[in-house]
Amino acid sequence: MTAAACDLSTLDSSRPIAWRLPPTLREIHDLLGRQGTLTLVERYGGTHVHVPRRWRDDHELTALLGREPAARFIRHFAGVRLYIAKMDAVLRAARDAEIRKLYDSGVSAARLAQKYRLSERRVWSILKGVDGG
Repeated sequence: MTAAACDLSTLDSSRPIAWRLPPTLREIHDLLGRQGTLTLVERYGGTHVHVPRRWRDDHELTALLGREPAARFIRHFAGVRLYIAKMDAVLRAARDAEIRKLYDSGVSAARLAQKYRLSERRVWSILKGVDGG
């Protein structure tokens, strides 16, 4: 799931996602927190990341995560070829929960469809609890 399908910044940060993550992502979550994990998944989900043995200021991970989080991540996983899971089901469940919450607070199905780039029919299916992926 891409940011276009689910704006990660809008997910309710009070809802825990760590318990639903694969073990490697749980470890990353413990190290970087929710936003760092979601950032890595958004960029690398479904692929392997070659973590350098040493932190460099010009490394792609530094630009993505920031200096301190990237340094912490690289120290922890130094030299590892790390698979970053896509997390589609977790992100979709979080998105759907957010859609239900926003609808219950008065946001229209049409507006939710625009916000999440879904059809209104799909929003209504989510609101009705129909699983359609």
